[in-house]
Amino acid sequence: GVDFEFGPMVNVRLDRTSRKAIRDDAVRLLGKRDVAVEVGGFVGIGKTGVLTSPYDNLSARVAVAKDVAGAHESWVVTPTIEYFTPLSKSAFVGTSISAEYVGKKYGAYYFDIDPAESAASGLAAYDRAGRGSGLRRLNVNLSAGKSLSGDLRHGWTVFGVVGYNRLLGKYADSPIVSDVGSKNQFVGALGIGYTF
Repeated sequence: GVDFEFGPMVNVRLDRTSRKAIRDDAVRLLGKRDVAVEVGGFVGIGKTGVLTSPYDNLSARVAVAKDVAGAHESWVVTPTIEYFTPLSKSAFVGTSISAEYVGKKYGAYYFDIDPAESAASGLAAYDRAGRGSGLRRLNVNLSAGKSLSGDLRHGWTVFGVVGYNRLLGKYADSPIVSDVGSKNQFVGALGIGYTF
């Protein structure tokens, strides 16, 4: 059938909040950023029994959140499309594609470099990211999981996720990315979950 979903969300953004976690010397000299707490909500729709079996699921949702902690003081919109299908009663695979659209204060806070920061870090001054909102990145993730109880519908499941992120446009052109970072970013995670 078709499922509708909605609810609240909270995201804690720790980007550049600790000098020890910043690997590049020039970026470290730009100074650390405050912790952002993004509060908002999401809405979505999903359909079961779409492509490969009566049990696969295709869903789409949009999350909208705004920083309430006084860090970037802006908003983030994240649309996502996900597809999951069971391989058996105890294993599944899935994929998701998402994007991140951010407000101009977000771009200015994390990607712009003012003249004083340029002098301190040696990176070129940059002000394009904060001139307006924009599409910051695209993400593609692949996931797989295995039920420890033998049934995905209840009990413990272990899962893994690998992902690729591509920074775009004026955010990718910032010297923080283009000179000392990378437009291409890879992530991976292992986890465990419990289904009631």
